[in-house]
Amino acid sequence: MGRPPGRATFLIHSIASPAGLIAIGNLCRAPLPHRYYIFILHLIGVNLFRFSPALLFPAIKLATIADKTARISVTALVDRQAALTRAMEMFWARGYANTSLTDLTRAMNIAPPSFYAAFGSKDALYEESLRLFIAHHGGKMWEQIETTPTLLDAIEAFLKTSATAFADSGHPPGCMMIAGLQEMERDEGASAAWLRSQWDANRRKMQGRFKRAITEGDAPGGFDCRTAADFVLTLQAGLSNAARLSLSRTHLVSVANLGRQSIETMLTTVR
Repeated sequence: MGRPPGRATFLIHSIASPAGLIAIGNLCRAPLPHRYYIFILHLIGVNLFRFSPALLFPAIKLATIADKTARISVTALVDRQAALTRAMEMFWARGYANTSLTDLTRAMNIAPPSFYAAFGSKDALYEESLRLFIAHHGGKMWEQIETTPTLLDAIEAFLKTSATAFADSGHPPGCMMIAGLQEMERDEGASAAWLRSQWDANRRKMQGRFKRAITEGDAPGGFDCRTAADFVLTLQAGLSNAARLSLSRTHLVSVANLGRQSIETMLTTVR
């Protein structure tokens, strides 16, 4: 009998075979947590056939199972993302306390066991929903702060973008993060702590924009960056609250315009 192949030879032959190439295709379309499992199934199936052609049918069966696993995994990932989006919109519209587990499972179209398997808990789902909100809805105004060259134009763009986003009829009104901060003001849970950390990060980011203006000559050296940053973020929070009270986009933008005028007055006073 010939010497059995070493581990490296075994792996190279497995991947280089036609079935191994099919395995790579399945791995690419499967989510990361499932890839190791699918890869092992394919390796077993491919090498059953390589070492004994009589085991062709078991090898095909294993390859079929792996292929189905890849397809199911992708579908589950898509369904989870859709369910997460529905949960985000419900939390956004109703708040954390006013959204029950029954409301969530009904809106997400999943049973409680599936809910716990996919998201762990209501708290964990809420935090993940907040992250989704920030990624898809909370970044536009902050891009304006970073990319708009002059300070006054940046503040104006930040507040106008906020006003427009808060009044968009394509999703619940206002800002989910600001509403969450107000709702959980006295809460000591993990979600509340995470929200406060995001708020503190936003304050630092806004203060940093005013400090940058001093460096670039847009603001005088003695300018109170902290107070100015808090003023802008307080005005933004007011815009969110007004949007949730159904103030129109036109009125919100008019109020946002006052932000630029106020900062300009502050700059003139210091100079």
